[in-house]
Amino acid sequence: MPTFGNFIHTQLILKIPKPTTSFASKIVIITGASSGLGKEAAKHIVRLGASKVILACRNTSKGNKTKAEIESSLRCGPDIIEVWQVDVESPPSVKEFVDRANKLPRLDVLINNAGMTTIKFQVAYGTERTMAVNVIGTYLLALQLIPKLKETAKAYGVTPHMTFVGSAMYDAAKYPEEHGDDIFDWLSDKSHVNTIDQ
Repeated sequence: MPTFGNFIHTQLILKIPKPTTSFASKIVIITGASSGLGKEAAKHIVRLGASKVILACRNTSKGNKTKAEIESSLRCGPDIIEVWQVDVESPPSVKEFVDRANKLPRLDVLINNAGMTTIKFQVAYGTERTMAVNVIGTYLLALQLIPKLKETAKAYGVTPHMTFVGSAMYDAAKYPEEHGDDIFDWLSDKSHVNTIDQ
């Protein structure tokens, strides 16, 4: 489990060098890119010369605001950043997004950053909503884009990358010992989930 000292060290003391490798000619998709880490990753990848950065957002108006901010601060052309709608909580939205991504000439990087948290108990994909969005929906999208990454590797002789953004808080979570055969079904029961509205 991360300690308070760990937290202070990683947040205030640890200095991780900024990547400097060129992204020239590369196409990058970042989910949850309208704010936070996704927005900052998009900025940096544009700065490194990517030919296209796709901000995959549930809310396209927020995505377009982020696009305008990055274009203004980095003075990049309007054809570098695109905003595409995707809601990882919705299988039809994920399918539509994947179909669109498969029409790209290449896909070099997929950063799975979209996620959510809630204080109220809700169900999606037949399980607790946070788990549904952050795990099931995220992997539903990511797994369907592996063939496009492989196609890019073969066609361009490159090594595409897929990454998942997460939190060290998973280490503080208590894993249920007796959840039966299906943990997702077990989590669909409100009495098994710690929420404020219980």
